Amino acid sequence: MSAQSTPAVETAKNPGEALCLHFRQQIERALSYELISGLLPVGNFISAVAEDVAAQPKLAEAFRRSPGTAMQCLLQAAQCKLLVGARYQKFFLVPRERRGAPEVTSIIGYKGLMEMALRHPRVHSITANLVYEGEPFEWLPGENKLHHAWRMDIDRSDDLVVAAYARCVITEPNSTRAVTDDPIFEVMPRAEILALRERSEAYRFAE
Repeated sequence: MSAQSTPAVETAKNPGEALCLHFRQQIERALSYELISGLLPVGNFISAVAEDVAAQPKLAEAFRRSPGTAMQCLLQAAQCKLLVGARYQKFFLVPRERRGAPEVTSIIGYKGLMEMALRHPRVHSITANLVYEGEPFEWLPGENKLHHAWRMDIDRSDDLVVAAYARCVITEPNSTRAVTDDPIFEVMPRAEILALRERSEAYRFAE
């Protein structure tokens, strides 16, 4: 039986859990796929799906009426070995309307991307920080140097964010020794953050 015709899912109290149980073997195969390293038990995966669907009536309706699109998203999450749902903020299942009918789409959150990156053998650590008005901050891309002095005595409201940055430390080839003297930086000013946010389906979904 295909994911396009699953009567048990249509009538189930929790269509997310029902779909996972109906196609448990396919999900287990996806979880074992070596696209991304890591280990995620199938029971934990199914529980996360069931919790997320139970908390969102629109998502439950999309699972019932479009199980095929739901399965595509679940298999993608399983191959990435990421737990789904707002609780984990790694992989989001998003209900949306297409041609007058509900369907399920997916968005990988920044925590999911960081988790997958950290599984790479040459990634030692990744950190991400916000810079607020009143904090000393200097970024010298030509010298690959960044200075940020965190201060606890300032207002840390969202509308006072002036920049964001991520710092990645890699290891030497074929070694676990971190190259701490030459980290990789990605810096983003506030205007770019806001522009990306407005284009983000994850942000519109959260709103």
